[in-house]
Amino acid sequence: MGKYSTWKDAKNRLIPEAWPEYTPSFKIDKSDKIFTIGSCFARNIEEHLLRLGYDVPMMSFSVPKSEWLYRPNGILNKYSPPSILNELRWCERIRAKGGKVYFKDIKKLMFQCENGDLIDLHIGGYVPVKQNRALSRRQEIYDVFLNVFSSQVVIVTLGLVEVWYDTKNGLFIQRLPSNEMDREKGRFKFIRLNYKDCYDNVARSISLIRKHNPECKFIITTSPVPFKKTFTADDVIVANTYSKSVLRAVCGEIVTEIRGVDYFPSYENVTLTKDWSIYEQDMQHVSDEFVKKIVEKLVERYL
Repeated sequence: MGKYSTWKDAKNRLIPEAWPEYTPSFKIDKSDKIFTIGSCFARNIEEHLLRLGYDVPMMSFSVPKSEWLYRPNGILNKYSPPSILNELRWCERIRAKGGKVYFKDIKKLMFQCENGDLIDLHIGGYVPVKQNRALSRRQEIYDVFLNVFSSQVVIVTLGLVEVWYDTKNGLFIQRLPSNEMDREKGRFKFIRLNYKDCYDNVARSISLIRKHNPECKFIITTSPVPFKKTFTADDVIVANTYSKSVLRAVCGEIVTEIRGVDYFPSYENVTLTKDWSIYEQDMQHVSDEFVKKIVEKLVERYL
């Protein structure tokens, strides 16, 4: 048993805010490159890491406002374990053939509109673009994702388990289909992932990165941000609890079974803090100030 093994002594770590104790198994050097991948909570984390002086490659990526209105790199959010693995596998294939992206490399990732424009099914927004832009943007995505194979630390935030599967191309897409895609009836199928689905995708993602970057260390967490809508018959509160519980259990098992992977309790920091003021006005996203405190705690421990 550890020093913090009894609940009766947990009060000081729960009030006024939840700050569970944890012991890192490795250290992060100030010169380390940190790659961030996962849900929108990864975007919160990386912004604060950059302000603290860390090399965070994902912060270099951006697209025009016409393609994505929000955080410049938020278009790269990967909410589910399969979407993380999909992007890593695609990047690995491009790397294996020299790093140049051709149209044949992106064809399976796209949905073709009636006017010939293309929607990239694996990034946010689903904004149709011309073929040359779809291709050049995919090259930019590859160029930034390539950093995962040379980063000393990878931070993974798992977001949700409700996903949509492209039966035509055999891939899980980034989010629910848009109205434009309704004309291909039956192509996209809703699936709620189970524990094994999620565990296998996370484990394979880590294995893929380690194949090319064997000394890479990982920090994994479950995003505390609830999803906006469930596609099950459950109350969204119940559905979100199921989703987060599965992902939190996956994190726990991954940390136990795979060396060099630490769990970071940002999920507990937020969900166990009994103060609604730590959220933004939408009561969904965590306030920038509270995320700042979370990241400062992480840096404090890992330094």
